[in-house]
Amino acid sequence: MQNDKAIDNIPHYTVNSHKLMPLRGKVPIIAGWTTMSTLSDAELTGYVKSGMNLGWVLGDRDLIVDVDPRNGGNESFLLLEKELNAKIDKTVKTIGGFHCYLKYGGGLKLRKMLKEYPGIDFLTKGNQCVIPGSGIVVDGKVVTYDWHHDNVFGCFIQSDAPKALVGLLTDTSKLSGGSEDTNLPDLGDLTNLVGTDDGNWTDESIKVHLKKLDPSMKNDEWVEVGMALHRYHPIDGLALWDRWSLDGDNYKAGECALRWKSFDASGVECRWVL
Repeated sequence: MQNDKAIDNIPHYTVNSHKLMPLRGKVPIIAGWTTMSTLSDAELTGYVKSGMNLGWVLGDRDLIVDVDPRNGGNESFLLLEKELNAKIDKTVKTIGGFHCYLKYGGGLKLRKMLKEYPGIDFLTKGNQCVIPGSGIVVDGKVVTYDWHHDNVFGCFIQSDAPKALVGLLTDTSKLSGGSEDTNLPDLGDLTNLVGTDDGNWTDESIKVHLKKLDPSMKNDEWVEVGMALHRYHPIDGLALWDRWSLDGDNYKAGECALRWKSFDASGVECRWVL
């Protein structure tokens, strides 16, 4: 789906040396995208004209606050601002939610989520986010990302992250080798999962249960999660699997898409911790 707005927005990122890449929907199409070479504006334009979306490859100092109101994100965001005693500027309007573009000093392992603030993901290096002008199909209709109405200049703006937020997100257990709870318990043993096939699964309910699983689980268990997501949805499930797998110690860009092609409609049941 070609969108001239995405083309217009390319320089907003590249002029600031931020790397962009092509996406199919929300899924990267380039293997090894976390370490890929920088694409030119002309190359990126070509991808958009061929029907691709664009994603921003986050770097060492980037921090995106990704708010999803369907999981209570709006309430969590207000609470976060109140407890930090700081205003966090909204930059991009997403599918019902928004992204806040922030930057920090880098060099830290930050938590991706905090249980006290459901509906918010904190994205850093190793993640990517869809840029304005890109369109995602939702319930048969194309929903286009755009600059948030609070972003009065309608352009790329990246504010300094509040120091209190960086402190809140700093994962000291990863730095020191400790065992502090990081809100991502190791539940890799799929024999503990309860199987259902009631047809009532949604993207949001599956995300909730995926957050309980360790993406660094053994490979055969990781593949089984992928097959379950394929059974849930042979197209949209890939983005869910890839996004969740990003936090795994063994993540390889493009591997989810490659393995996805080997799955068929007889995949395992959607089974998660209840």
